[in-house]
Amino acid sequence: MSSQNPPHSTVPPLTRRGWAWEFLRRNPGYRRLYAEWQALGHGQDSAAVLASFPRWGLMFRGGSG
Repeated sequence: MSSQNPPHSTVPPLTRRGWAWEFLRRNPGYRRLYAEWQALGHGQDSAAVLASFPRWGLMFRGGSG
């Protein structure tokens, strides 16, 4: 490998959104929280878990019902 082309130079640049997704999908704490939320079936019991998502910087738009 040449010192003129370090390994990271071949990684395409990411947007902020892309970088955030790459961080979250590799983060064990986020992955556990997401798995817990999925296991609850997105029902009323999952509201407490869903309320934890903003700490990861996630925001959800309200639906129309």
